[in-house]
Amino acid sequence: MTKLTFIADLHHYSETLGTTGRQYALRSGSDQKCLAEMGAIIDAAFAKIAQSDTQAVMLIGDVTNDGERVSHMELLAKLRALQQRKPVYTVTATHDWCCDGNPRRFCGNSVSHDVPTCTSEELGRFYAPFGPEQALDVYTTHLGTQSYTVDIGDDVRLLALIDDQNGRGRAGFTEEHFQWIETQLRRAAKAGRVLIAMEHHLLLPSVHPLITGGCCVGDREEVVRRLMRAGLRYVFVGHSHMQFVSRFTDEAGRTLTQVNVGSLCGYPAPICRVTVANGRVRFFTEHLQSFVWKGQVVPAQPYLAAHAFQMIDRLLQSPNQKEFTDRLAALQLPGEKFGVLYPLVRPLLRFVRTATLGQCARVLRPLGFLKGVPESCVRECQSVRLLPLVHRIFLNLFDGAEHPFLRGGAQYRLVMAFMASLEKRVPALCGLTDAADVLLCGGRWPADSGDIT
Repeated sequence: MTKLTFIADLHHYSETLGTTGRQYALRSGSDQKCLAEMGAIIDAAFAKIAQSDTQAVMLIGDVTNDGERVSHMELLAKLRALQQRKPVYTVTATHDWCCDGNPRRFCGNSVSHDVPTCTSEELGRFYAPFGPEQALDVYTTHLGTQSYTVDIGDDVRLLALIDDQNGRGRAGFTEEHFQWIETQLRRAAKAGRVLIAMEHHLLLPSVHPLITGGCCVGDREEVVRRLMRAGLRYVFVGHSHMQFVSRFTDEAGRTLTQVNVGSLCGYPAPICRVTVANGRVRFFTEHLQSFVWKGQVVPAQPYLAAHAFQMIDRLLQSPNQKEFTDRLAALQLPGEKFGVLYPLVRPLLRFVRTATLGQCARVLRPLGFLKGVPESCVRECQSVRLLPLVHRIFLNLFDGAEHPFLRGGAQYRLVMAFMASLEKRVPALCGLTDAADVLLCGGRWPADSGDIT
């Protein structure tokens, strides 16, 4: 039996880049991932992994926040310490060379972008000790980063892929890179090895294409079919920060299973364990339970959930138009455009913070948003508060609906009726109802464990 561990999207952020002030608060409060706490979270996760019986640790890209050199140097020190206990295999991704050219440091009310970052070529050198130097074969991309293969245990071959660019403006692989991948898949089959791939971007959408279609490699269906023809059956990915399992079966009956590993740097801080035995591949997901922050032991799950809720709550709690505008912008929404609407939407923000589902129904039913929902469902949910319901659905997005709603239950029917009405009124939201069902109840396959053979 071979035992493996996969973690994704560490987004390590050096505290030297600033952890106080209004601008940092805007940045930190607009993201599911933690920043200041990330070093402590990584330390706790690495300590847990080091004490386990896993035979190798895989990191699936975006290992730093925005490619800051100081963040890389700190993370490399942590990786070298972990490597003393376990073999470590890493791929990097676009955040690690700051592909958008927008690194940031925070000081009081100011944001500066004069932060030294690593180039993609430097990443190839810095992370060579964590995979490429132990590899059976290596492919150096046009960016200077490296895909590689390595054998683990008696029966597994890891195919570690860099998928930053396909040469046509999207994530993926150039033709030369693709041919190298196909060769590696054939060699693994000939050697009788169970091949498990990891890459940062998704091959298949998680939850629904409406939500994660943009997180996938370019020309995803063509890429998936070509990889399957060459023999790929299992792939572990990151990027979306969501836990989810997707499967695709092609016309020849071949099946590809994709395990999307959520981000370690935010709720629910998953650590994905994989066992391979007698040709069967199984996985289960643990979640970090605690970390030490500022000398105190912090319960990880409630802390990370509360941090994620800030993305919603801070906007709802905007005390004035300027804060509303700035908080919209921090969420990468058009703050200047919509901020002027604050006097009009302020009552709505207050309503969302305080309303019950009964109050929502009294507003929505006359507008035709709850068609087909019997009055008995409304009565059953009369006193249920709206905001905690939104929080629960929001966490389901990241943890794969670990606490699912009862399909057909009163709350489920109310939410689904509202989503169906939205989809009918807004053509751009085609598929919203299907996506909502998955968010409420989970996907076809459990996101936290299973036999994926």
